[in-house]
Amino acid sequence: MILTIGGIDHTAALQEGSLVIRHYGSLRSSFSAALSFRQNHNGMPAVGEEILIQQDGSVVWGGILVELEAECHSTETATVVLRGQGYEQILQRYCLPGIELASMTPTAAAKHIFNNYLDAQDGLTLGTVESGLAQQNEYEFYPAKASSVFDYLAGENG
Repeated sequence: MILTIGGIDHTAALQEGSLVIRHYGSLRSSFSAALSFRQNHNGMPAVGEEILIQQDGSVVWGGILVELEAECHSTETATVVLRGQGYEQILQRYCLPGIELASMTPTAAAKHIFNNYLDAQDGLTLGTVESGLAQQNEYEFYPAKASSVFDYLAGENG
């Protein structure tokens, strides 16, 4: 198993038995682990960095580091406790500005927002969006998390 955070391999610092991956249904997962650092370590992880756990070249779990707690034992050693959220929660971290859309279907609105308001550099891809209801509406969204906007449009789409 290989643990990388922010592209840096932290496998050697992983405390035996500390890695825990929890799945709460298909839409939520979490990660926790503890790292033991000595004076000469690869670098401290930072909140917001990507976490990847790989086994035999396949990704076992991936997500974002959301919490870090470091306890210094001496000037040379420290324990760092990490907590992460799975990729399936990534839309929780996007905050969208106020958006006004002309008359369109909920499907067209979801595609428009995904293609024009989310950062393409994050490498997100749009999955299947069912055509749903053909009813067109004008949409006005106040600044909000992307997840709430997409949840609303999914409800509108039936």
